[in-house]
Amino acid sequence: MSKTTTNTRDILLGATGSIGIVKVPSLILLLHSLNYTITLVLTEKAAWFWHGTHRGSCNAYDPESVRRVRELVSDGTVKVVEARDEWRTLEGDSPTLRSDEPNKNSSASPPLPPKTKGGNFLCPVLHITLRSTHRLLLICPLSANSLAKYSTGLSDDTLSCVVRAWEVKSKPALFCPAMNTAMWDHPITSTQLSTLKGFWEGGVGGCKIVGPKSKLLACGTEGMGALEEVEVIGREVVSFLGKKIITTIDKEEGKVKRKKDMVKALLRKAKEEFQNSKKKGSGGGMEDKVAPISPSSDLVISSVLQEIKLRGGASSVLDLGCGDGRWLTAFCSEFDNCSCVGVEIDEERVEKAKERIRVGGWEGRARIERGSVFEEGNWGGGAEVIVVYLFREAMERIGKMLSGRKCIVVSVGFLVKSWREPDWEKRIGGIRVYLWDNR
Repeated sequence: MSKTTTNTRDILLGATGSIGIVKVPSLILLLHSLNYTITLVLTEKAAWFWHGTHRGSCNAYDPESVRRVRELVSDGTVKVVEARDEWRTLEGDSPTLRSDEPNKNSSASPPLPPKTKGGNFLCPVLHITLRSTHRLLLICPLSANSLAKYSTGLSDDTLSCVVRAWEVKSKPALFCPAMNTAMWDHPITSTQLSTLKGFWEGGVGGCKIVGPKSKLLACGTEGMGALEEVEVIGREVVSFLGKKIITTIDKEEGKVKRKKDMVKALLRKAKEEFQNSKKKGSGGGMEDKVAPISPSSDLVISSVLQEIKLRGGASSVLDLGCGDGRWLTAFCSEFDNCSCVGVEIDEERVEKAKERIRVGGWEGRARIERGSVFEEGNWGGGAEVIVVYLFREAMERIGKMLSGRKCIVVSVGFLVKSWREPDWEKRIGGIRVYLWDNR
């Protein structure tokens, strides 16, 4: 193993050109919340999904997570390297931290002046630096094309050079395939995966293939090939690296107790907006701003879904204050027979939710009603599950309206004090979640 350097980072996250990359922003946020340090390495095709604004882009699928990741890139917390950086460093082009333009958001090491040692010419070799300074190689998503390259040793860009040079006998790797069902079912796929995993045999690092899973794919095909859930990938990372507990205060101002303070700050900011809207008397008072501006994290959603058991047959889900619709699409993905309705008053969030539903292909099972969460006419029929993420004052009011309904109620952030003790309660990522099963 190479000598450990003082700037060692935890995870080298390589993203290749599969539409599964739309889940990478939420994966980065999850790994960051677990205190891991991350360097994202993009292939050329991955960058097309990462920087684009087209319907298959990360921006279209999960704009809020993209925004938060860009903030982490801008402050240097998350490093980004792109396909040509291997050669840009040699050309003397110092990468920047601009995350809004293709090929200009890299944070690879700046070029070093040529040196000589014993008469030999020395220059920076980026992929060697990357393989030497990271503990875990995580390729997510792994496209069919990149699988073919890595299993045969092709190395024509930064990421493939890293994979080729990785210390397979001493450092672990996780590969998360994502491709069309027809590609996944092709005989060459299992052969290439076996070959790739075999490179780690006999070593102490270990290698694991995570996923894919079966679901309705972006192309409209129902079958195997979808990227595994972000939380499952996160658990596999923890199994290799262990839990990373931060016991010291970060030196940089603003990074103290990052996770807990971030949640508190978001809730505080949202509540200030709520109070301001009431003072302005903007035509609806409480109805205008009753929900936090920060969406539920993927970790919160997946943890709750594990606790919910829907009854047989068609079930319905209602999300009051649905924001960008992530609860709705998560339910559609997890439960085959459920239909979902989201109620949201903010026009911008309504459009984001509709776009998320459209990109995911859930138009036939999920819809958005623009209006007040306090107007029961917006709720649709009787729901088996009702999700609410509202401020305490609004939660108490909605709690009276939900009292007596025979359904599961999930409340994110706030307890309904007038109700009985919840059947399930858990603190997830700095926020408390409550569940009542009143069926």
